[in-house]
Amino acid sequence: MGLLNLWSNHALRSVETTLRTTQKLLNCRHKLPLYINSNMLFLQLRTIRSKTPFLINYFAIAKLLPNRHNETTIFFKSGVSVNFDSIHTTKRQLDLSKVILESLESNTKNKKVFT
Repeated sequence: MGLLNLWSNHALRSVETTLRTTQKLLNCRHKLPLYINSNMLFLQLRTIRSKTPFLINYFAIAKLLPNRHNETTIFFKSGVSVNFDSIHTTKRQLDLSKVILESLESNTKNKKVFT
């Protein structure tokens, strides 16, 4: 949590502020993706407050492969892969992340540039 707050502070906000804003945007409360900056958008496969948090950077993912028994293999751009035990959680996190990115993109397009 300390490292996430450190990264968030560079963008002049806390993790809690980011999560509250994301709750309002997505209209949901649990396991929200955590947007830090244009290079870091963390999927909460296990929540940041759990004993064993499991966060994955959305931008580091190369490919997802659903497996039998409700598992997902996540392949990273670095060549590393990891198995996660819930395909539904992974898919939901990806869908929510796409909504966040689309919202950020539309906000960027609508900004007026003052000259």
